[in-house]
This record gives sequence, structure tokens and C-alpha cells, in this order.
Amino acid sequence: MAYTIETDESGRKAVSFHMDADRIDALFKEVRREIQKDVSIPGFRKGKIPASILNNRFGNLIVSEVAEKAHRELSDQLFEENDWILSDTEPEFDPVLPSEGRDYDYTVVYDLFDTPEPRDYSGIEVPMPEFDQEKALEEALEEIVNRFVSYDPVERAADDGDLVVLEYSSGENGEPRRAVVVIGRENMGPGFDEMLPGLSSGDSFSAAMEFPGMEEPPKATSFRVVEVREPKRPDLNDEFARSAGGFDSMEQLREKVLENILEKYRAERRAYAEASVIDSILAANVFEVPKFMVDNLSSDYVKRLEEDDPSPETLEGIRELAERKVREFLLLRQIAIKEAIEVNGEELDKVAAGGSRSSALDRVRNEKALDLVVSRMVETKAEPPAPHEDKQDGQGWKWVPAGDVAAGEV
Repeated sequence: MAYTIETDESGRKAVSFHMDADRIDALFKEVRREIQKDVSIPGFRKGKIPASILNNRFGNLIVSEVAEKAHRELSDQLFEENDWILSDTEPEFDPVLPSEGRDYDYTVVYDLFDTPEPRDYSGIEVPMPEFDQEKALEEALEEIVNRFVSYDPVERAADDGDLVVLEYSSGENGEPRRAVVVIGRENMGPGFDEMLPGLSSGDSFSAAMEFPGMEEPPKATSFRVVEVREPKRPDLNDEFARSAGGFDSMEQLREKVLENILEKYRAERRAYAEASVIDSILAANVFEVPKFMVDNLSSDYVKRLEEDDPSPETLEGIRELAERKVREFLLLRQIAIKEAIEVNGEELDKVAAGGSRSSALDRVRNEKALDLVVSRMVETKAEPPAPHEDKQDGQGWKWVPAGDVAAGEV
């Protein structure tokens, strides 16, 4: 072992590290090769500068680089084999630097972060929305049927479910454009479909998009009904099942659709349960987390944005998210430790796949801790959602009639 834990107190660890002279010499050669790639000295070919010259010019840099590489190598092994979380306090290093031809021995004192004892994670009440299996099945079948609906032209006024072909102007002196709307699906946005029933081919109307807080009247757009078409729905029979999905019968189609619905429901239910219990645990366990962990995770999030200059508001939101995720990680980790959750070698090998086993341990153990918390939650009946009402308090936009327009005007 390349290290020895000398002091093993709960919040403080003194570790003596050792690296053999052979490995130290190899690191000195490695650092010199790296420096030779970037420097040129008159009288010497690049990459052929003698070690003595490099030592004279870059001696301090070489030694410090070797010390950093040696410590990274040794400490990686330490943290792979020990389940520690460091605090924000900087480790205390011995002022000892490596020398060629000699073993490298030094001591580091680490201060560890002590996650508070997690509380209120058993018996969390989770209001679970009711699931109407038959209703979900009928809605899914309706979506399938809608993909096979054909529309035939009719000489009558439009009604719910009809397809209406509209023509409108795209602006001043703009070329007329067309829009296709199925009444009831809100293809154009809220409020638009309500103006279509009763209109026939050749009729026109004017509508405007009304936004919250508008001080000036909204700009109107003129529409003309080009054509009204009524839906022709296929019969739900074995022939439809064969054309829609290659099934032998309608019963097989229904069974497959139901299977997909239940699979999706179970996944959504699990995700909802996990999010609910995590919210509850975080609300019950508030504490300061190590700043360096938040800094590192925030940096990762910023890189994923692929933005050159994120706004201060974006950076603040990222930091809040990172703090939340770090606290979630620490709490699940501590729950796993408190509950003596074990991870076997096969589970580690499967997740690590050649990577860090300590990271794999955290991942598998935290997943098991979350499974435990979810298994102990108490489901309660969720209140049904309030009936939908049109908002009049400026929370959204909608289409509104904008006066009559002469028939045929676009």
C-alpha cells in the first residue's frame, strides 16, 4: 500500500504517503519530456535538450510538477479505497519535495465533511394521482384512430371535429397563406377553434392574439374559410388492427396498447414518487454543503450549456441547482450508510466498467437508498385537479374575435 492512515479521527485523517524512488525517477523523466515539447533553447534540437540544462532552467517547475503528479497518483488510490468526503478546509501538506534517486515520503492531514444525521425519510406521505386505466386506453386508441382519419369536403357549416382550410394574409402586401385546423385540437392556440363552428366555405372573420398586459389593441388578422371537411373515421375492427399495426385482431392491438400504457405509467409513477420523496427529504434536512463540490458541479453544468457568456441569472440558477444536487447526493449517501446498505462486487463491476469504483459505489449505493425511501413512502389520495377555467388574470394569451370582416376579404 502506498499510504498509511496515521490518525483516524471522525473528522480528521492524517495520511502518510510513500512512493518508491524508481517511480519518482520515471515521473521526473515524464515531466522533462513534456517540457521539451514546448520549449526551444538555441544550440539544441527540440526534444534533445540535456537534463542538466532543463534542470538549470526549469528546476523548480520540474520538481513541483513531479510532486503534483505523484500526489495525484497516490491520492487517487487513497480516495478509491476510502469512503471519504472532504470539507472545504485545505489539506495540510508536509513541506517535502521529491528528489531523483530517493523514495518520496510525506504526510497530509485531511479535514472531512460530516453530513448531518438524515431525518424524516421514512413514511413520507406522497399524494398519488389516480390512474384510470380504461380511460387511458380509450384515449390512446383515439390517438391511433386520429392518425387514420380521412376528411371529405362537405357543403355545410363547420362543426366540432371538422377540418377547416383557412386562408390568411401574412402581413401588409403579403402573399396569402393557408392554415389547416381541426376544430377541437387547438392547432392554432387557445380561443381560435371557438370562432370556427357555424362558418362555411367563403365566410371570413377577423381574429387577434391577445396577450396579458397589452396597452394597445392587438393587431387583427383576417381569415377566409376555403373549405370545410368532415372526418371519416375507420371502424375499430380486425382489418383496422392489421392496417394500423400489423396485428391479427383488434383484441391484440388493444392488449399491446394497454401494455405500452402500463409501462409508461409505471415509469412516470416511479419518477413522480422519487421526485416527491427527494423534495420532502431536502425540505426536512437543510445544511451547508462543501463549497468546492458546488463549484465543481456548477462548472460541469455551465460547460453543458455551450454558451460563451451565460447571464448572471442563469449562473445563479445553475448554482442553486448544483447546491440542491450536492445536498441530495450527501443525504442519500448518509441514508445508505445509516441503513447499512451493501453493494457487492458484481454490482460495482457492472457500473464501474473500468472507471472509478468509488464513483460506482456512490451511484449504486445512492440508488439503493432512494429505492429504500420510496419503498417506505405512504401513498395518499391526491385531490383531483380543479376544473379548467379560462384565466382572466393575465396569465396567458389567447385568440379573440376582432370584428366582422366582409366575406371573401383576406
